[in-house]
Amino acid sequence: MPKKHPNLVVFMLDSLRPDHLGCNGCEVAKTPNIDKLATDGINFINAYAEYPITIPTRTALIGGIYTHTSRTWKPMSEFDLHIPERFKRKGFRTALFGDSPMTHKVFNCNIGFDMFKHSEYGKIQLINPNASKFRSKINIEDYFWTEEQLEADLMRGDYTQKVEQELFINSRANHLYLQEVFGVRRAAYVTNMVLQWLDSITSEGDPFFLWIDHFEPHEPWLSEGEFLKPFEHLIDDSFGHCPLPPSKASWLPKGVIKNLLAHVHATNYETDWEVGRVVQKIEELGLTDDTIFVVISDHGEPYGEHGTIRKYGVPIYDELAKIPFIIKGPGFDNGRVMNTLLTTPDISQFFLEAVGLKRIKGMESLSLFPAIEDKNSHIDSIHDMIFIGAFQLRAGCRTPRWKFIDNRGEKGGEDELYDMVVDPEEKYNIIDEQPEIADALCKDVYEFGKQWARQLAFRDHPLTPFARIKIERTMGRNFQKLMNKWGD
Repeated sequence: MPKKHPNLVVFMLDSLRPDHLGCNGCEVAKTPNIDKLATDGINFINAYAEYPITIPTRTALIGGIYTHTSRTWKPMSEFDLHIPERFKRKGFRTALFGDSPMTHKVFNCNIGFDMFKHSEYGKIQLINPNASKFRSKINIEDYFWTEEQLEADLMRGDYTQKVEQELFINSRANHLYLQEVFGVRRAAYVTNMVLQWLDSITSEGDPFFLWIDHFEPHEPWLSEGEFLKPFEHLIDDSFGHCPLPPSKASWLPKGVIKNLLAHVHATNYETDWEVGRVVQKIEELGLTDDTIFVVISDHGEPYGEHGTIRKYGVPIYDELAKIPFIIKGPGFDNGRVMNTLLTTPDISQFFLEAVGLKRIKGMESLSLFPAIEDKNSHIDSIHDMIFIGAFQLRAGCRTPRWKFIDNRGEKGGEDELYDMVVDPEEKYNIIDEQPEIADALCKDVYEFGKQWARQLAFRDHPLTPFARIKIERTMGRNFQKLMNKWGD
């Protein structure tokens, strides 16, 4: 007798860029398992993290809400929605495994998950007391560190590089300890917890909602052995490797950045391998036909494309803001690529609807199913405009054609406008050439941010909001008026 609801397996792969996947055209990538899910399912190529930072994105995914610019890096609260609770109430077994901040109990992302396990051996965590002895095996001078960064740190009166070197040493010591004692790498340790849980359930039982949160693609980037080997030809031996690079690409020789990318692709390869192990286990258990697989990330990562490395300053170019979103399962087309413009709260609603559950009142999202079910249109439209931003440092919006970035006074006060159809890499700021479009989009970003900040102020306190944002297809009224005026 078939299940009433299918299972849902979510692979959250921290910092994984969609353009670093083979299925999205990256020729050097080695991501066969994720690529296979895309080949057998639907690949959404215009998915965005509306707040492309670790915890805010997970808040948007778990709660189905915008965190746009105003929400700080903070734990989820009891006033937030927690969609795992909906799964649980509807009879799903719910489980969360990982080694990211999401799986650390302090952030409350575990609310609603029956089974919850966090690995203490992930990157950028406190050192395990038993791992302290491995610190002596790590020579910090074996890696490349910039004198420019250290000098800039000292001028500011801080010691960022020294702090990051300490984080690297502790992360590395944890990893060496894990390998010495348990004989496994970080990502494999997380997968082993997942496989043990899957072995404990039966195919005749209730459906399950399984979230696997791998931190492995995240910095510091340092790979080795079988996972680095396919990328050794990319490495320039005349330069060193910087596992925790500084904010400015200009501080690093091009050879160091080249070596960095080799290690990035190697960590992606390792994470893909772990995705494959879970997919294979579900196949062995005979559950594949009853399971929906989802591959997502919380944000991308800049590697110098606009002069910035990592998330410093939160530059909301596509290398940071765009995320992979791949689904495969019963009822979904094989090998379909969709250009639907969507954002993280929409993915939260998809989780529910994909398994036959209703949207929760208060979610700030739109359904993706009208686009999925409309197979005759080449324009898979859901949103006419989505909003992106973080920490009040950056804000912006994206339409199917245009992307506007409000730098909030940085970059000399210059804002940016890009035609994403002709300039998808955001190389040519045409704000002076299209002032009317820029002005309309700027007003829409301001109005959305003002309305959202008012709502957020009440949501984060035990009061009923005076008004709720109602997410509609057309949110940018100023831009829409301009398009109507032009007859577009």
